[in-house]
Amino acid sequence: MGCEGYDYVGGAAPRTEVVKGVVFTSNESPPDQPIPFHHELAQLVDDEVADFFISHFPDFAKEVETKGVRYIRTMPEVTDPTSAQGRSWAESYAVTTREEAEEVMRKQGTTWEWLPGGDLKTTTAALPALRVDERTGRRVFFNSVIAAFTGWNDSRNVGEEAVVLGDYSPVNKPALRAVARFMAEREVAFAWKKGDILIVDNSSVLHSRQSFEPPRRVLAALRGPPLRGPVLRAGIIGTGAMGKEHIRNVALLDGQMVVTAVADTSEAALREALEELGGERAPRVAIFRSDEEIINCDFVDVLIICTPNFQHIHTLRKAIMSGKHILCEKPLCTTVEDCEEVERLLTERVVRSGAEKAPIFMTGMEYRYMPPIRRLIEESDSRKLGEPRVLSIREHRFPFLVKVDNWNRFNCNTGGTLVEKACHFFDLMRRILQSEPISVYASGDQAMNHKDEVYDGGIPDIIDHALAVVEFANGARASLDLCMFAEDEQTEQVRVVCQQGSVEAKCPEATVRIVQRRKVRGLGRTPPGKDERAVPEVIRMPISSELAAAGYHEGATFFELEAFAEAVRGKRPVPVTLDRSWSSFSKRRLACLSLGLP
Repeated sequence: MGCEGYDYVGGAAPRTEVVKGVVFTSNESPPDQPIPFHHELAQLVDDEVADFFISHFPDFAKEVETKGVRYIRTMPEVTDPTSAQGRSWAESYAVTTREEAEEVMRKQGTTWEWLPGGDLKTTTAALPALRVDERTGRRVFFNSVIAAFTGWNDSRNVGEEAVVLGDYSPVNKPALRAVARFMAEREVAFAWKKGDILIVDNSSVLHSRQSFEPPRRVLAALRGPPLRGPVLRAGIIGTGAMGKEHIRNVALLDGQMVVTAVADTSEAALREALEELGGERAPRVAIFRSDEEIINCDFVDVLIICTPNFQHIHTLRKAIMSGKHILCEKPLCTTVEDCEEVERLLTERVVRSGAEKAPIFMTGMEYRYMPPIRRLIEESDSRKLGEPRVLSIREHRFPFLVKVDNWNRFNCNTGGTLVEKACHFFDLMRRILQSEPISVYASGDQAMNHKDEVYDGGIPDIIDHALAVVEFANGARASLDLCMFAEDEQTEQVRVVCQQGSVEAKCPEATVRIVQRRKVRGLGRTPPGKDERAVPEVIRMPISSELAAAGYHEGATFFELEAFAEAVRGKRPVPVTLDRSWSSFSKRRLACLSLGLP
């Protein structure tokens, strides 16, 4: 049928595999036991159910949509054929040992408790219950809430205790009973005859089973969506300002990538992320409250790490070992020792996986993707103007914005301003000049910003302006002029002077100015006259309103994500590898040391 496979892992129904991985028997529980409506195959169009649920119980529906739901189920050690939920944990997870079962559950984000006698009590991750059908745009009631609430009853389980909200608070029981009655009133029953084939869209309908008299045998083939090019499933760790910017830009990638999970320890940050995702996407995104849960889940291909700087190392220790592709927001870490540890962990991963199979690791340096700066890099790389010799970068802007718990006010959390902010510029220096630094001098201070602020008895110690000069092994030199109390908007000016001219990029003006000198040598005692001067070529590179609305970096985050996705698919080299991240960090640390910072 041209559809993806669909693994029946974790399901409650006792089944027999007839054709490996393709055909199973339908639920083999006793024929006198009815099975409530749920998803897999189906007999009830459930956008009606969603409409009923939302219109009759709007407050509860909002809670379900915002928090998601968790399912609680106890599985027997040995399959119990007297129960519709009697499948053993070994069969459910296709394993033979407890350790193997725990590994599967860990990847699914499921928590567990081993009970006396060998039974297993499980609690799923917070899962969406209201989703949007991508083809129709209609909201659907896609879940097993009613099946669990009304039907998960046996010697181990009590249905009305089998469902809780994502924050573990109780569900609205009268509302779920009303939804169950609504479903029963609108069911459509099929009288099976030998040889019948029923094809049903699992994403838009529910199915149930009435009691019946044997003999009867129904086979089921569970298939996924139609096969298409690989869509990368992204899990975003940290849903503060940058996490939300990634959410907005992933949505613009046109099927290359989709957010399937988010994680944060802050409930406020998670609420903001769900608001950012909106009514169509939020119901399809799993919510986690720890990085470990999202790292170990099996419906995420790439991890986008947007946590505070000082937390990167703690998340990377777990993420690198997961075998997932990683995009880590800048800076890589805040100490030399932590960067060295990341380097060691990634080396071990390559050795373990093999260089060709190892997942990619990329650090987010989005300034190189701002369209004017990207054009400047292209012009410099072309060598039309000769070798680059002098590079100057200036950013004049407003002070640091407020972050969660004000973590960005202290050097111990950020690594210092030349780590938190100027990492972009040191990355650009190395990228444009294509050489390694041999010396760094920096001078800066805290002149204006945050001096009257106090947090937990501490006064912010981050500098708000700095000048830096970097000498490179190839003889080129670069300078940085950073001032964070200069203007009410963020302005960048990057100018590279080559042997025969210069290129200058400006943001937010979105311009590139290219000058190829007419007379490089042989000047007399007077400057070149008007007719002897080169005429600058000025190129305007405005971004679309859509990209402008998606972030605060001139569309750079979108282009960075696009490059990351292409690297994951093997279509291009990784743009910012560990060695580039590490070198930029080393320069930042040298600059910090020259300022007397830790």
